[in-house]
Parts: sequence; structure tokens; C-alpha cells
Amino acid sequence: MAADENDDALEDACKLGLLPKLANSVHVYHSRNDLVLKLSDETKGNPDRLGSNGPRNVFQMDTKIQVIDCQHVDFTDPGDGNHQYYRLREEVIDDVRQVLRGTPASQIENREIVVAGRSYRIRRRKG
Repeated sequence: MAADENDDALEDACKLGLLPKLANSVHVYHSRNDLVLKLSDETKGNPDRLGSNGPRNVFQMDTKIQVIDCQHVDFTDPGDGNHQYYRLREEVIDDVRQVLRGTPASQIENREIVVAGRSYRIRRRKG
């Protein structure tokens, strides 16, 4: 969630590439509006961040990896820089609860499919 890690980390066994061997599934929550990660990118000269746009190439990753775009539900207190959405936004918390319950990715409520079986977007709730 909001990983301050290189966007190729899940492709590299020396980084996070072995996670799918250790887990039944891996879910990457990201938001391109994450100002904290943009700051990290600019001040440290980092490559693109996993938590900003997700993995560099979703099609080269293990099929256990699901990518969840949170850009429509990342609004938090300005002091958080849209970085704390994963613990403050009910839409994201509800998504995580469904994942932990074992709900199949395509059946999780309040998601839309971006790439079938690989990538999803959490929708903003009305009201």
C-alpha cells in the first residue's frame, strides 16, 4: 500500500519479486495523486514509485499479483499529502477487508475492472 519502492520491484527477485512465492496473493494499492511519493521521487532522484502508478509492467508479473488503483479515493487531510488513504479512506479499508475475507478479486464490491484478472480501480462512493 502506497509503497515507496521502485516500480520494477515485483519483477526483481532481489527486491519484492519473491513475494508471490510466499503468499496466496499480493495486492498492490497505489495512487498517482500520492504527493509524498512524488516528493520522494523528486528529492531523492528515485525511479518511478510502485505506490504511485503501480507496477511498471503488470503483464510480466506473477498472476497472483493484483493491482488496485486508488486515485479516485485517496483524498485525505492536506498534511497527509494523499498518502494515508490506505488507512483513512473507508473505500480502501472496505476493499482490504474483502480481500482478507477471501472474496475473489472480480467480486469485490465498489471496484471496476481495468485489466481483467490483473488490475482494478476503487470507485468513489457517492454521498
